[in-house]
Amino acid sequence: MTTYDMLLFGDIRTMQPQLPTVQAVAVTNGTIAWIGSKADAEQLQAHETQDFGTQVVLPGFVDAHIHPILGAELARGIDLSEVTTTDQLDAILQQTAANTPDDEWIFAWGLDPTIVADRNISAADIDRSVFAHPVFIRMFDAHSGVVNTRALDLARLDGTEQFSSRSEVEVDANGRPTGFLKEWEAMNLVNQVMPPISMETRLALFLDVLENMADEGITGGQILDRTDGMLDLVRAAEQRGDLPIRLTFSPWIMPGDQDDVITDIIDMQGNTGDRWTVDGVKLMIDGTIDNGTSWLSYPDVNGQSTRPLWLDPESYRNVLLRLDAAGIRTTTHAIGDAGVAYVLDVIGETTQPHATDGDPGHRIEHIETLPDRLVPRFTEVGAAVSMQPRHCTLFCSADGSDNWSQRLGDDRRHDAWRLNSIRQTGAVVAIGSDWPVAPSDPLKIIAEGELRREVGKPDVEPVVPDEALSREALIAGYTSERARSWGDTERGMIAVGKLADFTILDQDIFEVDADDLPAVNAVATVIGGKVRLRRSNIAAQAPIV
Repeated sequence: MTTYDMLLFGDIRTMQPQLPTVQAVAVTNGTIAWIGSKADAEQLQAHETQDFGTQVVLPGFVDAHIHPILGAELARGIDLSEVTTTDQLDAILQQTAANTPDDEWIFAWGLDPTIVADRNISAADIDRSVFAHPVFIRMFDAHSGVVNTRALDLARLDGTEQFSSRSEVEVDANGRPTGFLKEWEAMNLVNQVMPPISMETRLALFLDVLENMADEGITGGQILDRTDGMLDLVRAAEQRGDLPIRLTFSPWIMPGDQDDVITDIIDMQGNTGDRWTVDGVKLMIDGTIDNGTSWLSYPDVNGQSTRPLWLDPESYRNVLLRLDAAGIRTTTHAIGDAGVAYVLDVIGETTQPHATDGDPGHRIEHIETLPDRLVPRFTEVGAAVSMQPRHCTLFCSADGSDNWSQRLGDDRRHDAWRLNSIRQTGAVVAIGSDWPVAPSDPLKIIAEGELRREVGKPDVEPVVPDEALSREALIAGYTSERARSWGDTERGMIAVGKLADFTILDQDIFEVDADDLPAVNAVATVIGGKVRLRRSNIAAQAPIV
Protein backbone atom coordinates (compact mmCIF):
# COMPACT_ATOMS: atom_id res chain seq x y z
CA MET A 1 0.00 0.00 0.00
CA THR A 2 1.22 3.50 -0.84
CA THR A 3 2.26 5.63 2.12
CA TYR A 4 1.66 9.31 1.48
CA ASP A 5 3.67 12.14 3.00
CA MET A 6 0.57 13.75 4.51
CA LEU A 7 -3.16 13.38 4.83
CA LEU A 8 -5.07 16.62 5.32
CA PHE A 9 -8.69 16.75 6.48
CA GLY A 10 -11.13 19.66 6.50
CA ASP A 11 -14.09 21.23 4.73
CA ILE A 12 -12.28 21.22 1.39
CA ARG A 13 -13.57 23.38 -1.50
CA THR A 14 -11.74 22.29 -4.62
CA MET A 15 -12.86 25.00 -7.10
CA GLN A 16 -13.49 22.11 -9.52
CA PRO A 17 -17.00 22.43 -10.97
CA GLN A 18 -17.36 18.67 -11.35
CA LEU A 19 -16.25 17.88 -7.77
CA PRO A 20 -16.73 21.00 -5.64
CA THR A 21 -16.19 19.49 -2.18
CA VAL A 22 -14.16 16.69 -0.60
CA GLN A 23 -13.08 15.96 2.96
CA ALA A 24 -9.53 14.69 2.53
CA VAL A 25 -6.39 15.26 0.48
CA ALA A 26 -3.29 13.09 0.27
CA VAL A 27 0.04 14.75 -0.55
CA THR A 28 3.28 13.27 -1.86
CA ASN A 29 6.41 15.24 -2.82
CA GLY A 30 4.53 18.53 -2.45
CA THR A 31 1.83 17.51 -4.94
CA ILE A 32 -1.76 16.39 -4.49
CA ALA A 33 -1.81 12.63 -5.05
CA TRP A 34 -5.39 11.79 -4.02
CA ILE A 35 -8.63 13.49 -2.98
CA GLY A 36 -11.80 12.00 -1.61
CA SER A 37 -14.03 11.39 1.38
CA LYS A 38 -12.89 11.15 4.97
CA ALA A 39 -14.19 7.59 5.15
CA ASP A 40 -12.10 6.52 2.17
CA ALA A 41 -9.06 8.34 3.54
CA GLU A 42 -9.17 6.27 6.70
CA GLN A 43 -7.99 3.34 4.61
CA LEU A 44 -4.86 5.27 3.55
CA GLN A 45 -1.47 5.50 5.25
CA ALA A 46 0.58 8.66 5.71
CA HIS A 47 3.63 9.80 7.63
CA GLU A 48 1.73 12.86 8.91
CA THR A 49 -1.91 13.83 9.41
CA GLN A 50 -3.30 17.35 9.65
CA ASP A 51 -6.94 17.54 10.69
CA PHE A 52 -8.52 20.99 10.40
CA GLY A 53 -11.96 19.74 11.39
CA THR A 54 -14.71 22.00 10.08
CA GLN A 55 -12.34 24.73 8.94
CA VAL A 56 -12.52 25.59 5.25
CA VAL A 57 -9.64 24.55 2.99
CA LEU A 58 -9.34 26.35 -0.36
CA PRO A 59 -6.76 26.32 -3.13
CA GLY A 60 -4.02 28.69 -2.04
CA PHE A 61 -4.85 32.36 -2.62
CA VAL A 62 -2.50 33.98 -5.15
CA ASP A 63 -2.39 37.78 -5.44
CA ALA A 64 -2.07 38.63 -9.13
CA HIS A 65 -0.34 41.99 -8.59
CA ILE A 66 2.13 42.83 -5.82
CA HIS A 67 5.35 44.83 -5.28
CA PRO A 68 6.95 43.33 -2.14
CA ILE A 69 10.50 44.49 -2.93
CA LEU A 70 9.98 47.84 -4.64
CA GLY A 71 6.90 48.53 -2.54
CA ALA A 72 8.58 47.78 0.77
CA GLU A 73 11.21 50.36 -0.09
CA LEU A 74 8.69 52.89 -1.41
CA ALA A 75 6.55 52.52 1.71
CA ARG A 76 9.32 53.42 4.14
CA GLY A 77 8.81 56.48 6.29
CA ILE A 78 5.51 58.09 7.22
CA ASP A 79 2.19 56.62 6.12
CA LEU A 80 0.10 59.60 4.96
CA SER A 81 -2.86 57.60 3.68
CA GLU A 82 -5.15 59.03 6.39
CA VAL A 83 -4.14 62.66 5.78
CA THR A 84 -6.98 64.73 4.30
CA THR A 85 -5.94 68.36 4.93
CA THR A 86 -2.83 70.49 4.55
CA ASP A 87 -3.00 71.30 8.27
CA GLN A 88 -2.69 67.60 9.08
CA LEU A 89 0.22 67.27 6.66
CA ASP A 90 1.98 70.29 8.18
CA ALA A 91 1.62 68.91 11.70
CA ILE A 92 2.99 65.48 10.77
CA LEU A 93 5.94 66.89 8.82
CA GLN A 94 6.83 69.36 11.58
CA GLN A 95 6.76 66.64 14.24
CA THR A 96 8.84 64.31 12.07
CA ALA A 97 11.40 67.02 11.34
CA ALA A 98 11.74 67.77 15.06
CA ASN A 99 12.67 64.11 15.66
CA THR A 100 14.96 63.70 12.65
CA PRO A 101 18.71 64.44 12.83
CA ASP A 102 19.93 67.39 10.79
CA ASP A 103 20.33 66.82 7.04
CA GLU A 104 18.69 63.39 7.10
CA TRP A 105 16.00 62.66 4.53
CA ILE A 106 12.34 62.49 5.46
CA PHE A 107 10.29 59.93 3.50
CA ALA A 108 6.53 59.58 3.32
CA TRP A 109 4.04 57.76 1.12
CA GLY A 110 0.34 57.22 0.39
CA LEU A 111 -0.67 60.91 0.12
CA ASP A 112 -3.92 61.79 -1.64
CA PRO A 113 -3.26 64.69 -4.07
CA THR A 114 -6.67 66.23 -3.37
CA ILE A 115 -5.41 67.81 -0.15
CA VAL A 116 -4.75 70.84 -2.38
CA ALA A 117 -7.34 72.07 -4.87
CA ASP A 118 -7.02 72.93 -8.57
CA ARG A 119 -3.30 72.13 -8.79
CA ASN A 120 -0.71 69.54 -7.83
CA ILE A 121 0.93 69.66 -4.42
CA SER A 122 4.27 71.47 -4.64
CA ALA A 123 7.59 72.05 -2.88
CA ALA A 124 6.16 75.24 -1.37
CA ASP A 125 3.51 73.17 0.42
CA ILE A 126 6.28 71.21 2.15
CA ASP A 127 8.79 74.03 2.63
CA ARG A 128 6.56 75.84 5.09
CA SER A 129 6.87 72.83 7.43
CA VAL A 130 10.27 71.37 6.53
CA PHE A 131 12.95 73.37 4.79
CA ALA A 132 16.24 72.10 6.22
CA HIS A 133 15.68 68.39 5.61
CA PRO A 134 15.26 66.96 2.10
CA VAL A 135 11.74 65.50 1.79
CA PHE A 136 10.32 63.00 -0.66
CA ILE A 137 6.59 62.13 -0.56
CA ARG A 138 5.12 59.55 -2.91
CA MET A 139 1.46 59.92 -3.87
CA PHE A 140 -0.93 57.02 -3.23
CA ASP A 141 -0.93 56.03 -6.92
CA ALA A 142 2.87 55.37 -6.70
CA HIS A 143 3.25 57.04 -10.11
CA SER A 144 3.95 60.52 -8.83
CA GLY A 145 5.70 62.25 -5.96
CA VAL A 146 6.56 65.62 -4.53
CA VAL A 147 9.80 66.93 -3.05
CA ASN A 148 10.70 70.09 -1.18
CA THR A 149 13.18 72.72 -2.33
CA ARG A 150 16.08 71.11 -0.47
CA ALA A 151 15.54 67.83 -2.35
CA LEU A 152 15.17 69.69 -5.67
CA ASP A 153 18.54 71.34 -5.05
CA LEU A 154 20.25 68.05 -4.11
CA ALA A 155 18.92 66.40 -7.28
CA ARG A 156 19.85 69.50 -9.32
CA LEU A 157 16.51 69.57 -11.10
CA ASP A 158 15.88 72.68 -13.20
CA GLY A 159 12.83 71.77 -15.29
CA THR A 160 14.70 71.19 -18.54
CA GLU A 161 15.00 67.42 -18.04
CA GLN A 162 14.12 65.21 -21.00
CA PHE A 163 12.92 61.62 -20.70
CA SER A 164 12.42 58.59 -22.90
CA SER A 165 8.84 58.32 -21.64
CA ARG A 166 6.08 60.79 -20.74
CA SER A 167 7.66 61.34 -17.34
CA GLU A 168 7.78 64.99 -16.34
CA VAL A 169 9.37 67.37 -13.87
CA GLU A 170 6.45 69.77 -13.50
CA VAL A 171 7.30 73.46 -13.93
CA ASP A 172 5.46 76.68 -13.13
CA ALA A 173 4.65 79.54 -15.50
CA ASN A 174 8.25 80.72 -15.24
CA GLY A 175 9.71 77.33 -16.11
CA ARG A 176 10.88 76.55 -12.57
CA PRO A 177 10.29 73.09 -11.05
CA THR A 178 7.30 73.03 -8.73
CA GLY A 179 8.55 69.90 -6.95
CA PHE A 180 5.85 67.64 -8.39
CA LEU A 181 7.27 64.66 -10.31
CA LYS A 182 5.25 62.54 -12.72
CA GLU A 183 6.14 58.91 -13.40
CA TRP A 184 9.17 56.76 -12.74
CA GLU A 185 11.93 58.40 -14.75
CA ALA A 186 11.29 61.77 -13.10
CA MET A 187 11.14 60.30 -9.59
CA ASN A 188 14.30 58.27 -10.24
CA LEU A 189 16.30 61.51 -10.58
CA VAL A 190 15.60 62.10 -6.90
CA ASN A 191 16.00 58.44 -5.95
CA GLN A 192 19.57 58.61 -7.23
CA VAL A 193 20.58 61.15 -4.58
CA MET A 194 18.75 59.47 -1.68
CA PRO A 195 20.75 57.40 0.79
CA PRO A 196 20.82 53.76 -0.39
CA ILE A 197 19.10 51.01 1.56
CA SER A 198 21.43 48.30 2.81
CA MET A 199 21.03 44.71 1.62
CA GLU A 200 20.18 43.60 5.16
CA THR A 201 17.45 46.24 5.47
CA ARG A 202 16.03 45.35 2.06
CA LEU A 203 15.96 41.70 3.04
CA ALA A 204 14.22 42.41 6.34
CA LEU A 205 11.60 44.62 4.68
CA PHE A 206 11.00 42.05 1.94
CA LEU A 207 10.56 39.11 4.29
CA ASP A 208 8.31 41.10 6.62
CA VAL A 209 5.96 41.89 3.75
CA LEU A 210 5.84 38.23 2.72
CA GLU A 211 5.21 37.07 6.29
CA ASN A 212 2.31 39.50 6.62
CA MET A 213 0.81 38.29 3.36
CA ALA A 214 1.11 34.68 4.48
CA ASP A 215 -0.69 35.58 7.73
CA GLU A 216 -3.53 36.93 5.57
CA GLY A 217 -3.88 33.56 3.84
CA ILE A 218 -1.89 34.34 0.69
CA THR A 219 0.23 31.48 -0.65
CA GLY A 220 1.61 33.16 -3.77
CA GLY A 221 1.99 36.47 -5.54
CA GLN A 222 3.06 37.88 -8.89
CA ILE A 223 5.72 40.60 -8.68
CA LEU A 224 5.18 43.11 -11.48
CA ASP A 225 8.21 45.37 -11.37
CA ARG A 226 11.98 45.30 -11.80
CA THR A 227 14.39 46.30 -9.06
CA ASP A 228 18.17 46.19 -8.98
CA GLY A 229 19.41 42.95 -7.47
CA MET A 230 15.94 41.46 -7.05
CA LEU A 231 17.05 37.91 -7.83
CA ASP A 232 20.04 38.25 -5.50
CA LEU A 233 17.61 39.36 -2.83
CA VAL A 234 15.21 36.44 -3.26
CA ARG A 235 18.15 34.01 -3.29
CA ALA A 236 19.41 35.53 -0.04
CA ALA A 237 15.93 35.19 1.42
CA GLU A 238 15.84 31.51 0.48
CA GLN A 239 19.14 30.92 2.26
CA ARG A 240 17.33 31.83 5.48
CA GLY A 241 14.62 29.21 4.95
CA ASP A 242 11.46 28.66 2.96
CA LEU A 243 9.90 31.79 1.48
CA PRO A 244 6.58 32.50 3.27
CA ILE A 245 4.77 32.55 -0.10
CA ARG A 246 5.57 31.49 -3.66
CA LEU A 247 6.65 34.29 -5.99
CA THR A 248 6.37 34.75 -9.74
CA PHE A 249 8.62 37.52 -11.03
CA SER A 250 7.37 39.21 -14.21
CA PRO A 251 9.90 42.04 -14.58
CA TRP A 252 8.83 45.16 -16.38
CA ILE A 253 10.15 46.59 -19.60
CA MET A 254 9.73 50.34 -19.49
CA PRO A 255 9.46 52.90 -22.30
CA GLY A 256 12.95 53.75 -23.47
CA ASP A 257 14.55 50.49 -22.35
CA GLN A 258 17.21 49.63 -24.89
CA ASP A 259 17.65 46.34 -26.69
CA ASP A 260 20.26 45.05 -24.23
CA VAL A 261 17.79 45.47 -21.35
CA ILE A 262 15.03 43.69 -23.28
CA THR A 263 17.41 40.86 -24.18
CA ASP A 264 18.49 40.52 -20.54
CA ILE A 265 14.85 40.21 -19.43
CA ILE A 266 14.16 37.62 -22.11
CA ASP A 267 17.23 35.68 -20.97
CA MET A 268 16.08 35.96 -17.34
CA GLN A 269 12.96 33.89 -18.08
CA GLY A 270 12.97 30.50 -16.41
CA ASN A 271 15.30 31.43 -13.56
CA THR A 272 13.90 29.61 -10.58
CA GLY A 273 14.35 28.64 -6.96
CA ASP A 274 12.45 26.44 -4.56
CA ARG A 275 9.48 28.81 -4.24
CA TRP A 276 10.08 31.40 -6.96
CA THR A 277 10.39 31.65 -10.71
CA VAL A 278 10.80 34.28 -13.42
CA ASP A 279 7.87 33.97 -15.80
CA GLY A 280 6.61 36.65 -18.14
CA VAL A 281 6.99 40.40 -18.53
CA LYS A 282 5.07 43.46 -17.43
CA LEU A 283 4.63 46.43 -19.77
CA MET A 284 3.03 49.83 -19.15
CA ILE A 285 1.14 51.70 -21.85
CA ASP A 286 0.11 54.65 -19.65
CA GLY A 287 0.29 56.14 -16.16
CA THR A 288 -2.61 57.09 -13.89
CA ILE A 289 -5.75 59.19 -14.08
CA ASP A 290 -4.96 60.79 -10.73
CA ASN A 291 -1.78 62.49 -11.97
CA GLY A 292 -2.90 63.13 -15.55
CA THR A 293 -0.67 60.54 -17.26
CA SER A 294 -3.24 57.93 -18.31
CA TRP A 295 -4.18 57.56 -21.99
CA LEU A 296 -7.81 58.57 -22.49
CA SER A 297 -9.76 58.81 -25.71
CA TYR A 298 -10.35 62.49 -24.97
CA PRO A 299 -8.76 64.77 -22.35
CA ASP A 300 -9.62 64.91 -18.69
CA VAL A 301 -11.05 68.12 -17.24
CA ASN A 302 -7.52 69.55 -16.98
CA GLY A 303 -6.75 68.84 -20.62
CA GLN A 304 -4.40 65.98 -19.62
CA SER A 305 -4.19 62.18 -19.99
CA THR A 306 -4.17 62.26 -23.78
CA ARG A 307 -0.98 60.34 -24.64
CA PRO A 308 0.64 56.98 -23.94
CA LEU A 309 3.59 56.60 -21.59
CA TRP A 310 5.65 55.44 -24.58
CA LEU A 311 6.70 58.40 -26.72
CA ASP A 312 6.03 56.19 -29.73
CA PRO A 313 3.34 53.57 -29.07
CA GLU A 314 4.65 51.58 -32.04
CA SER A 315 7.69 50.79 -29.88
CA TYR A 316 5.36 49.21 -27.30
CA ARG A 317 3.74 47.16 -30.06
CA ASN A 318 7.11 45.95 -31.32
CA VAL A 319 8.21 44.87 -27.84
CA LEU A 320 5.00 42.96 -27.09
CA LEU A 321 5.08 41.18 -30.45
CA ARG A 322 8.74 40.31 -29.93
CA LEU A 323 7.95 38.79 -26.54
CA ASP A 324 4.96 36.96 -27.96
CA ALA A 325 7.08 35.44 -30.74
CA ALA A 326 9.46 34.18 -28.04
CA GLY A 327 6.55 32.50 -26.26
CA ILE A 328 6.67 34.94 -23.33
CA ARG A 329 3.43 35.93 -21.66
CA THR A 330 2.89 39.63 -20.94
CA THR A 331 0.65 41.73 -18.77
CA THR A 332 0.22 45.42 -19.53
CA HIS A 333 -0.67 48.24 -17.15
CA ALA A 334 -3.46 50.04 -19.04
CA ILE A 335 -5.74 52.41 -17.14
CA GLY A 336 -7.29 54.82 -19.64
CA ASP A 337 -9.73 53.66 -22.30
CA ALA A 338 -7.48 54.64 -25.22
CA GLY A 339 -4.62 52.73 -23.62
CA VAL A 340 -6.78 49.66 -23.09
CA ALA A 341 -8.04 49.83 -26.69
CA TYR A 342 -4.50 50.03 -28.07
CA VAL A 343 -3.27 47.09 -26.00
CA LEU A 344 -6.27 45.00 -27.03
CA ASP A 345 -5.53 45.73 -30.68
CA VAL A 346 -1.90 44.65 -30.27
CA ILE A 347 -2.89 41.47 -28.44
CA GLY A 348 -5.24 40.81 -31.35
CA GLU A 349 -2.16 40.66 -33.60
CA THR A 350 -0.37 38.02 -31.55
CA THR A 351 -0.06 34.35 -32.30
CA GLN A 352 -0.17 33.56 -28.56
CA PRO A 353 1.92 30.37 -28.75
CA HIS A 354 1.90 30.23 -24.95
CA ALA A 355 -1.91 30.08 -24.60
CA THR A 356 -3.03 26.65 -23.38
CA ASP A 357 -6.29 24.75 -23.66
CA GLY A 358 -8.26 27.80 -24.75
CA ASP A 359 -6.94 29.97 -21.91
CA PRO A 360 -5.79 33.53 -22.71
CA GLY A 361 -2.25 34.30 -23.82
CA HIS A 362 -1.74 37.87 -22.57
CA ARG A 363 -3.24 39.92 -19.77
CA ILE A 364 -4.14 43.55 -19.02
CA GLU A 365 -3.85 45.20 -15.59
CA HIS A 366 -6.15 47.78 -13.93
CA ILE A 367 -8.61 48.89 -16.69
CA GLU A 368 -10.05 51.70 -14.59
CA THR A 369 -12.44 53.22 -17.12
CA LEU A 370 -14.02 51.31 -19.99
CA PRO A 371 -16.78 52.30 -22.47
CA ASP A 372 -19.35 49.75 -23.59
CA ARG A 373 -17.76 49.26 -27.00
CA LEU A 374 -14.59 47.80 -25.46
CA VAL A 375 -16.22 45.37 -23.03
CA PRO A 376 -16.48 42.45 -25.52
CA ARG A 377 -12.97 42.94 -26.89
CA PHE A 378 -11.19 40.91 -24.19
CA THR A 379 -12.79 37.66 -25.26
CA GLU A 380 -12.53 38.59 -28.94
CA VAL A 381 -8.73 38.86 -28.78
CA GLY A 382 -8.19 36.28 -26.00
CA ALA A 383 -6.94 38.67 -23.31
CA ALA A 384 -7.20 38.00 -19.60
CA VAL A 385 -7.84 40.73 -17.05
CA SER A 386 -6.23 41.53 -13.69
CA MET A 387 -8.05 44.07 -11.53
CA GLN A 388 -7.89 45.45 -8.02
CA PRO A 389 -11.31 46.08 -6.42
CA ARG A 390 -9.96 48.24 -3.60
CA HIS A 391 -8.59 50.79 -6.04
CA CYS A 392 -12.23 51.58 -6.65
CA THR A 393 -13.50 51.43 -3.07
CA LEU A 394 -10.60 53.26 -1.40
CA PHE A 395 -9.91 55.95 -3.98
CA CYS A 396 -13.35 56.64 -5.49
CA SER A 397 -16.65 57.87 -4.13
CA ALA A 398 -20.17 57.49 -5.46
CA ASP A 399 -20.80 61.24 -5.35
CA GLY A 400 -17.85 61.97 -7.64
CA SER A 401 -16.01 64.16 -5.15
CA ASP A 402 -12.70 62.25 -5.36
CA ASN A 403 -9.76 63.24 -7.53
CA TRP A 404 -10.19 60.33 -9.97
CA SER A 405 -13.85 61.15 -10.66
CA GLN A 406 -13.25 64.89 -10.82
CA ARG A 407 -10.56 64.46 -13.45
CA LEU A 408 -12.68 62.14 -15.61
CA GLY A 409 -15.90 64.13 -15.33
CA ASP A 410 -19.48 62.96 -14.88
CA ASP A 411 -19.72 61.50 -18.38
CA ARG A 412 -17.03 58.87 -17.68
CA ARG A 413 -16.85 58.22 -13.96
CA HIS A 414 -19.69 55.72 -14.14
CA ASP A 415 -17.52 53.45 -16.32
CA ALA A 416 -15.38 52.69 -13.28
CA TRP A 417 -13.76 49.27 -12.72
CA ARG A 418 -16.23 47.26 -14.80
CA LEU A 419 -15.42 43.91 -13.25
CA ASN A 420 -18.85 42.37 -13.65
CA SER A 421 -19.41 43.54 -17.23
CA ILE A 422 -16.05 42.13 -18.31
CA ARG A 423 -16.51 38.80 -16.55
CA GLN A 424 -20.02 38.38 -17.95
CA THR A 425 -18.48 38.18 -21.43
CA GLY A 426 -16.57 35.07 -20.35
CA ALA A 427 -13.23 36.82 -19.93
CA VAL A 428 -10.83 35.43 -17.33
CA VAL A 429 -10.60 37.87 -14.39
CA ALA A 430 -7.77 37.63 -11.86
CA ILE A 431 -7.91 39.61 -8.60
CA GLY A 432 -5.12 41.31 -6.68
CA SER A 433 -4.11 44.19 -4.47
CA ASP A 434 -1.26 46.14 -6.13
CA TRP A 435 0.34 46.28 -2.68
CA PRO A 436 1.44 48.79 -1.38
CA VAL A 437 -0.88 50.99 -3.47
CA ALA A 438 -3.72 49.22 -1.62
CA PRO A 439 -3.63 46.78 1.32
CA SER A 440 -3.16 43.12 0.48
CA ASP A 441 -5.74 41.45 2.79
CA PRO A 442 -7.64 39.17 0.36
CA LEU A 443 -10.75 38.90 2.53
CA LYS A 444 -11.24 42.68 2.53
CA ILE A 445 -10.61 42.75 -1.20
CA ILE A 446 -13.20 40.02 -1.75
CA ALA A 447 -15.66 41.86 0.48
CA GLU A 448 -15.21 45.18 -1.30
CA GLY A 449 -15.33 43.60 -4.75
CA GLU A 450 -18.81 42.45 -3.78
CA LEU A 451 -19.91 45.58 -1.90
CA ARG A 452 -18.30 48.23 -4.17
CA ARG A 453 -17.67 50.29 -1.02
CA GLU A 454 -15.39 50.08 1.99
CA VAL A 455 -16.13 47.07 4.16
CA GLY A 456 -17.74 47.83 7.52
CA LYS A 457 -19.22 51.11 6.27
CA PRO A 458 -22.80 50.22 5.31
CA ASP A 459 -23.85 53.87 5.21
CA VAL A 460 -21.40 54.61 2.38
CA GLU A 461 -22.99 54.60 -1.07
CA PRO A 462 -21.42 51.97 -3.37
CA VAL A 463 -19.52 53.01 -6.49
CA VAL A 464 -21.32 51.74 -9.62
CA PRO A 465 -22.89 48.80 -7.75
CA ASP A 466 -23.90 47.00 -10.96
CA GLU A 467 -20.21 46.21 -11.44
CA ALA A 468 -20.01 44.16 -8.23
CA LEU A 469 -18.67 40.63 -8.63
CA SER A 470 -20.18 37.61 -6.93
CA ARG A 471 -18.42 36.01 -3.99
CA GLU A 472 -17.68 32.93 -6.09
CA ALA A 473 -16.16 34.99 -8.90
CA LEU A 474 -13.93 36.92 -6.50
CA ILE A 475 -12.66 33.75 -4.82
CA ALA A 476 -12.04 32.29 -8.28
CA GLY A 477 -10.06 35.46 -9.05
CA TYR A 478 -7.61 34.42 -6.34
CA THR A 479 -7.60 30.73 -7.28
CA SER A 480 -8.82 29.07 -10.49
CA GLU A 481 -9.21 32.23 -12.61
CA ARG A 482 -5.90 33.67 -11.41
CA ALA A 483 -4.21 30.46 -12.55
CA ARG A 484 -5.93 30.59 -15.95
CA SER A 485 -4.92 34.23 -16.40
CA TRP A 486 -1.24 33.23 -16.42
CA GLY A 487 -1.34 29.74 -17.86
CA ASP A 488 -0.54 28.31 -14.42
CA THR A 489 -1.40 24.62 -14.72
CA GLU A 490 -0.01 23.74 -11.28
CA ARG A 491 -2.30 25.82 -9.08
CA GLY A 492 -5.82 27.20 -8.82
CA MET A 493 -7.71 24.02 -7.91
CA ILE A 494 -7.47 21.19 -5.42
CA ALA A 495 -7.06 18.31 -7.83
CA VAL A 496 -4.71 15.38 -8.34
CA GLY A 497 -1.45 16.55 -9.89
CA LYS A 498 -1.73 20.16 -8.64
CA LEU A 499 0.66 21.64 -6.09
CA ALA A 500 -0.43 21.06 -2.49
CA ASP A 501 -0.94 24.78 -1.78
CA PHE A 502 -3.93 25.59 0.45
CA THR A 503 -5.46 28.51 2.33
CA ILE A 504 -7.24 27.44 5.53
CA LEU A 505 -9.93 29.67 7.04
CA ASP A 506 -11.83 29.41 10.31
CA GLN A 507 -15.21 30.27 8.74
CA ASP A 508 -17.04 29.52 5.50
CA ILE A 509 -16.35 32.59 3.37
CA PHE A 510 -18.98 31.52 0.86
CA GLU A 511 -21.62 32.10 3.55
CA VAL A 512 -20.33 34.94 5.78
CA ASP A 513 -21.89 38.36 5.25
CA ALA A 514 -19.55 40.55 3.21
CA ASP A 515 -19.16 43.15 5.97
CA ASP A 516 -18.10 40.35 8.34
CA LEU A 517 -15.43 38.86 6.09
CA PRO A 518 -12.55 40.76 7.78
CA ALA A 519 -13.39 38.87 10.99
CA VAL A 520 -12.57 35.57 9.27
CA ASN A 521 -9.08 34.31 10.14
CA ALA A 522 -6.64 32.57 7.87
CA VAL A 523 -5.51 30.05 10.47
CA ALA A 524 -2.84 28.50 8.26
CA THR A 525 -1.41 28.15 4.80
CA VAL A 526 0.08 25.09 3.19
CA ILE A 527 2.73 25.30 0.47
CA GLY A 528 3.92 22.12 -1.16
CA GLY A 529 2.45 20.13 1.69
CA LYS A 530 4.26 22.17 4.35
CA VAL A 531 1.95 23.74 6.94
CA ARG A 532 2.61 27.30 8.10
CA LEU A 533 0.43 28.53 10.94
CA ARG A 534 -0.63 32.15 11.15
CA ARG A 535 1.82 33.73 13.59
CA SER A 536 -0.91 34.75 16.05
CA ASN A 537 -2.30 31.19 15.95
CA ILE A 538 0.86 29.19 16.60
CA ALA A 539 -0.36 28.17 20.05
CA ALA A 540 -3.54 26.78 18.47
CA GLN A 541 -1.76 24.40 16.11
CA ALA A 542 -3.86 21.56 14.78
CA PRO A 543 -2.64 18.29 16.23
CA ILE A 544 -0.12 16.33 14.21
CA VAL A 545 -0.97 12.66 14.49
